[in-house]
Amino acid sequence: MEERFCPECGHVKEEWTLPFCHACYKQFRLEINQVKELLKKQPTLSVMDIARETGLSVRRLKQMLEFGSFQRPDY
Repeated sequence: MEERFCPECGHVKEEWTLPFCHACYKQFRLEINQVKELLKKQPTLSVMDIARETGLSVRRLKQMLEFGSFQRPDY
């Protein structure tokens, strides 16, 4: 059986259906909620603006989009 490791922290993932271990997934969900709240207030922000406002990296924001955490509106 192949062990699966969390790409964020390197710990063994307890549940293989999640992209991260439970601790990192919890943090990821908190960051998603932070972005969603910001976008409710300012829906036209660019990815760079969101990164500046939240302190999250552009890489992390793209990761959220890839996981389908939220969708970027087409303007």
